[in-house]
Amino acid sequence: MSDISNSRLNKINYVIDLFDSQRTQRYELRTKMITDFIQTYSYFTQTHNASNDFNVLKSLKINNDEVRHSAILAWLLNSRINYYENNLLFDMFLECCHIKLSSENTTGYQIRTEFAGSESIVDMLIYKKNNFIIYLENKVNAPEGFDQCNREWRDMRKLGERLTVPRNKQFAVFLTPFGRKPEKENDDHWITLSYVSVGNNFRQLIPKIKSAKTRYLLEDWLEIISQF
Repeated sequence: MSDISNSRLNKINYVIDLFDSQRTQRYELRTKMITDFIQTYSYFTQTHNASNDFNVLKSLKINNDEVRHSAILAWLLNSRINYYENNLLFDMFLECCHIKLSSENTTGYQIRTEFAGSESIVDMLIYKKNNFIIYLENKVNAPEGFDQCNREWRDMRKLGERLTVPRNKQFAVFLTPFGRKPEKENDDHWITLSYVSVGNNFRQLIPKIKSAKTRYLLEDWLEIISQF
């Protein structure tokens, strides 16, 4: 191989390594942000107990922060939280998405936020090996990146192969304030979900939530998303 070809190859490898490094750093930063946010919220719940009018999430100014909204939704859908709450929240989420799963598949699942595939980083991944995958892209105000939803779709298919999940049990969900469709992508690929629908349906569950911590977080979050 010529010196010129070697030089070009070295440059290509350098760019690939740089991209991977930046993606890893971005993932670690966002993960830390999410962890710090949940810890801060737990601290402020004591203040919430002192005043029913105080909204902790407003005080933290999460507003339209998609990363934090994804973190809150992921926490509410966590399998351990839902085990204690008789799976109320996760079952309602599936109903909002018009996703049907057998009851044995709605326990023991895993959730990852800011999940990196080979072509994209999706806001939330919910999965159970051999059973199902839910890829959730969360857009509050920001537009999609270049070919974003198509790249995420391809990554979901690749992950489905690795986890041996049937294609008819791989679901891509596009969450926006009012349930709009992705901008340039194949509409048939994505289930559209609105914060309006999530808010209206989750609100019905508040009297049934046993954990005070979960109930406070849900109430505050529903107030925030109702203002989108």
